[in-house]
Amino acid sequence: MRTAAGVLLFCLVFSALPAGAQESRYANELIDRARQLNLAEHDQWLTLGHYLPRVLTPGWVSVIDSPGFFLAQDGKNDPRAELVATLRQFFAPAPAKPEIRHPQCIFIARYHWLKSMLGFDSARLPERSCREFDEWYAAIDPIQVTLIFPAAYLNQPSSMFGHTLLRIDRRGQGERARLHSYAINYGAVTGDENGMIFAIKGLVGGYPGTYSIMPYYEKVKEYSDLESRDIWEYQLNLTQAEIRRLLMHVWEMGRQHAEYFFFDENCSYQLLSLLEVARPSLDLTDKFKLWAIPADTVRTVVAQTGLLKRAIYRPSARAGIDHRLSLLDGSQRDLAYRLALGEITPEDPAIAALAPPRRAALLELAYEYLRHRYRERDENRDTAAQRSLALLRARSQIPVDADATPVPTPKTRPDQGHDSAMIAMGGGVTDDDRAFVELRLRPAYHDLLDPQGGFVPGTQISFLDLRLRYFKDKHTVNLESLTVLEIQSLTPRNQFFKPFSFRFDTGVERFRRSGAANGDFAGFAGGGGGLSYAPWDNAILSGFAEGRITGAADLPNKVLVDLGPSLGLLYYPKSWWALHLQGRYGFALDASTKDSLEAGLEQSFSVTRWLAVRTETGVKGDADDPFLELRAALRFYF
Repeated sequence: MRTAAGVLLFCLVFSALPAGAQESRYANELIDRARQLNLAEHDQWLTLGHYLPRVLTPGWVSVIDSPGFFLAQDGKNDPRAELVATLRQFFAPAPAKPEIRHPQCIFIARYHWLKSMLGFDSARLPERSCREFDEWYAAIDPIQVTLIFPAAYLNQPSSMFGHTLLRIDRRGQGERARLHSYAINYGAVTGDENGMIFAIKGLVGGYPGTYSIMPYYEKVKEYSDLESRDIWEYQLNLTQAEIRRLLMHVWEMGRQHAEYFFFDENCSYQLLSLLEVARPSLDLTDKFKLWAIPADTVRTVVAQTGLLKRAIYRPSARAGIDHRLSLLDGSQRDLAYRLALGEITPEDPAIAALAPPRRAALLELAYEYLRHRYRERDENRDTAAQRSLALLRARSQIPVDADATPVPTPKTRPDQGHDSAMIAMGGGVTDDDRAFVELRLRPAYHDLLDPQGGFVPGTQISFLDLRLRYFKDKHTVNLESLTVLEIQSLTPRNQFFKPFSFRFDTGVERFRRSGAANGDFAGFAGGGGGLSYAPWDNAILSGFAEGRITGAADLPNKVLVDLGPSLGLLYYPKSWWALHLQGRYGFALDASTKDSLEAGLEQSFSVTRWLAVRTETGVKGDADDPFLELRAALRFYF
């Protein structure tokens, strides 16, 4: 009886308190309970706030830079203060106007997680209606999340390492209808800058990065059709509750931004944080302290036990045309080319003489290539439309399937390729019997001879490639070279496609013109452009016009500049064997400096995806007296 009377008295006293006092009392209770449970340091709360441990001092800092993302004055640096402020804001009165969102709806992921942890009493903390979110979520109608990886695109600095985004698949969609799903993208909001300014601002966080959601077909058009990038789709095993939690966080991130850094806080890093919100047990972002290369982030996601459901290959428009070309002989390719350009019509006798399945294949190929030319602005709209209509009309009159097969799926997915970091240990000797031991370290990413599975042949992006040498005769360790960035793109030309190839490198190196020289430490930058062709399968023959500038205080003329031609043959005889034969001659612009010569053969033998043997034989130095150097090393990828 006394207990019942006490409860009755408490209820009478509590009900007599003003509404504001009751809310404040309950808010304090929730805050105390959150402190007891240490929710401010819970992985889920830290992930929702995008908090990372500080590097040099104790504490936390959020990567989000929008002031509107934080409710506490120092919420960016204090997850505990942000949690307290968030709980108090949930008690805010209903907005006077329906277009104003309540804090429970603005931070809907925070609200529902804290509700699940603290068990909100709806009588003391009324749950507000979030109509806008409900309508948005119903329009998306999610059933599955798919991680999308468009392959690297060297002609765009921000996409040199590839890109990732998430696709939200709708209920009842088959594979053909996935194009109409929504995609979640995180990217830099750039201006009109390009070239060096674009690269520098991207490196130092000069652009804001934001989340956006858009129809998936827009991204496919951008990546597959316009940039000729193959796309890999990784369907993920997420529950409906996890998908809803992910989309709640996307909703509350819709108006926020963070400084975008190409190498670490980029598209791939931020999308990993979304997956961690969806499934708190995932530990993804901690693996990327210094840089987040998209292929590595995909590899990390796929490695999570039970997370990958299925991987699907979506070939680019260019890959589809290349495959169709591979099924035709030379004369038939020429017919298809002339059809697309309008030099002949579908009624041409040479086309009519073909068997119906092969005639259908030629018409389809000509149509696809004509579309490609229009996208590349090599054809005007009216001419392309008239020619396309004629090709489609002729194809509709052939009642059989085309003599063509689907584009084959590559044997190795991008996530199955070698890891991006590499360390090599080996040695060599020069022609004057100077022996040395060499250590090489490259944080990222891939060169022409690395194991090719999962990468685009003929492409190279090396970043911070460091070489140290120990010479036995002098018992010294030298910094042989540090290549800050090296890019090569050897893309073969043919009758249908005529891309230019290019290369560029810059850094510091030991500049020596003889094997016995210790070498002067010098800065360098070089590069050039040219043409590449495929003389036979798995081979790329290239010719370049190149220039190189080398500068150091110890050099005779401080700065050396040379220009000249280079030739190269890149060949992949087997999946485990690659070789590169190349030579370069540099005409010195200064008459007092000798011309330079560099030529050699480099080979790589892949043992596994993480181990390869590399051998190099070559000559370099003054053109009239080059010195020989032999090298061999074991390469470990990690």
